[in-house]
Amino acid sequence: MTTFDDWMYASSPWVWANYGVAFALGLSVVGSAWGIYTTGVTILGASMHKPEIYSKNLLSVLFSEAIAIYGVIMGFILLTLLPAKGLEDDKSAQTFQVAFAIFASGLGVGLGNLSAGITVGSIGSGVCMAHCDNPILFVKLFIAEIFGEAVALIGFITGIIVITGQNFVQVSD
Repeated sequence: MTTFDDWMYASSPWVWANYGVAFALGLSVVGSAWGIYTTGVTILGASMHKPEIYSKNLLSVLFSEAIAIYGVIMGFILLTLLPAKGLEDDKSAQTFQVAFAIFASGLGVGLGNLSAGITVGSIGSGVCMAHCDNPILFVKLFIAEIFGEAVALIGFITGIIVITGQNFVQVSD
């Protein structure tokens, strides 16, 4: 019977690194899309009754869009860590360490951005409905949406910290 560690180290480190890049991009875009969808539907519905609320509430859509940008930037940063070629057969401990760091960073950023997108979308929807009823509440409630966006920023910064100092070592023949 094999253990989980045996299974992880039997696979290629490049699989783990590439999954990290994919999670950073994919989950960030899904979170952003979810936030844009949730907020956008509410804005369109509410602006049918009060057209003057439309322009202010587009800030919620912009906040959701920024979440996707965090994921794209992180994906590019993670891709720069991958060597072009020459280490395909390297299964040293340092190679796995860097690959797992890329995986953990990408997964952390992706999940953080997914949750931030859901949060920003939900809060943005509520802000839009409250703004329809009482325009004075917009700024007060919009601050809560900023805290939802902060989750994505914290995940992005944490992802950068995880990969700081990680480099693949080119093995000379």
